[in-house]
Amino acid sequence: MAEEKKEPWLNYLALTTVIFAVCATLSTFKGGSYSTRSVLSQSQAANQWAFYQAKSIKGYLYEEKKMVWMIGLVLGLLGVLYFVDWIALLQ
Repeated sequence: MAEEKKEPWLNYLALTTVIFAVCATLSTFKGGSYSTRSVLSQSQAANQWAFYQAKSIKGYLYEEKKMVWMIGLVLGLLGVLYFVDWIALLQ
């Protein structure tokens, strides 16, 4: 069997296909790094928002606890004054 001579343009076609495949691979790696950065940035933003919300909730709870404590203190003082007044009436 005699070997057939290949057309020269087929070599160029094969080389071009390899170059395109290498470029596609390199661009995929580069795009993957941008995707990773995007996910990390989104995670950081979510963490900052959660921190802000937690800080706000803690401040609200502190104010509520302070208010309950103040009301208890006032009611306790009123109770003591009422008790002292009641004792004075008994004497």
